[in-house]
Amino acid sequence: MPRPYTEGEREKIKEDLMLCVLRLIHKKGYIHTSITDIAKAAGISKAYLYTMFPSKELLITEALKRQERMAVQKAKEIGEMQGLCPKERLTAFLEWLVSAINHTFFFLTPGEAGDVSRKLSETELEQFFLNLVRQQEMILQTLKIPIGKVDVRVFGNLIINLFMLCSSRERDFCYYQEVFDDTLKQLVQGIVHYVCDKE
Repeated sequence: MPRPYTEGEREKIKEDLMLCVLRLIHKKGYIHTSITDIAKAAGISKAYLYTMFPSKELLITEALKRQERMAVQKAKEIGEMQGLCPKERLTAFLEWLVSAINHTFFFLTPGEAGDVSRKLSETELEQFFLNLVRQQEMILQTLKIPIGKVDVRVFGNLIINLFMLCSSRERDFCYYQEVFDDTLKQLVQGIVHYVCDKE
């Protein structure tokens, strides 16, 4: 019988697992990524995976939370840069986010998000959304942007639009590819304007 994992080993496995989830869902999408795929990529058994996350939906929400924590960490790094005004800090963060979306981060389509939310308990779903709003507030605060007049939920919806736009290109679903970069630039500028020019 194999020896049980130490707490440190469990944390390392969980971290590797999150990276596998991000990579696989970014590449294949939520629907086409199975628990078997994730366990195999992480080098663990499905049974062991289920001891950490009893459902695919809980695993996905944990991966989404990890993405948010990565975004907060990057916002903190940018917020500590000297000589940047709030607009420049937010623009730098959004440019980093676009790169992360294009390379690592994943986005659930409205249908996928609905599927996940239907399988979570009401409490789990409420906690997820509360955590999301807190993380978005933290992003703005660590970028040293006053949020008094900004509705963080609107900021969150604008970020979702950024994910949707970037995902549309990746999934070959953007109607006007020839103006994609201009559209992306306009969306980034719109987010910066909403957050930083709020009267």
